[in-house]
Amino acid sequence: MYTLKVQTETSKKEIHFSCEYNLSQLLIDNDTFVDRACGGKGTCGKCAVRFLSPAPKATPADKKYFSAEELQHGWRLSCRTVISSDAEIIIPNKESHYTVEYGFAHNNEIFFNDKSLASGYGIAIDLGTTTIVVYLVSLSDGNLIGVTSSANPQKQYGDNVITRCEYIHSHENGLKELKTAALNKINELISELTDKHNILRNSILRCVLSGNTIMQHIIAGIDPYSISTAPYTPVFTDQKRVKAS
Repeated sequence: MYTLKVQTETSKKEIHFSCEYNLSQLLIDNDTFVDRACGGKGTCGKCAVRFLSPAPKATPADKKYFSAEELQHGWRLSCRTVISSDAEIIIPNKESHYTVEYGFAHNNEIFFNDKSLASGYGIAIDLGTTTIVVYLVSLSDGNLIGVTSSANPQKQYGDNVITRCEYIHSHENGLKELKTAALNKINELISELTDKHNILRNSILRCVLSGNTIMQHIIAGIDPYSISTAPYTPVFTDQKRVKAS
């Protein structure tokens, strides 16, 4: 049995594994967020981690994104890294910029057209195919209060968006099942943040959710099957504003 020690800006944890494992997948499988926008193809450069223990041999993708000095200091793309022994890594904090409805943000300072929002909190949700990430933000100053993440429970219905579309198409209550699975997890993550930071849920005044087109359709309760077959047409492409209820 091997141990991966993981440090983030706010926490430390240990992950135990028993066989050779892709590093980013190991993190995701153990509810640890790593930005993998390209789906693990090594083309976005966003899943960078730094090894505190001796780093595995650099891959061509690592050499594309990191300087020789950075490689020497243990920087690697987690999606291109395979580990099969004890290791220790740091997942760096990513600088974040938030867009807020009725206002705008720049360098984490938010300016409001609607002044009534400036005393509460906002939630930003990244609904990914693999991972759900929830951010809690102070609307008074734009500061990030906390962040938490979890594997997307929709994976039990299919590993990718196409298999999930097929599940919805072939099961009478498929769309409701997938939507409910994601919503329940989102509410659980919001509760985790509000409980941890002693914030009342009714002080959350705005929420913004982003995701790929199929994820957006599912969470809106709209059948995404038309996107998965030619001519691959979404039901909607505009921004939707809905009540939290």
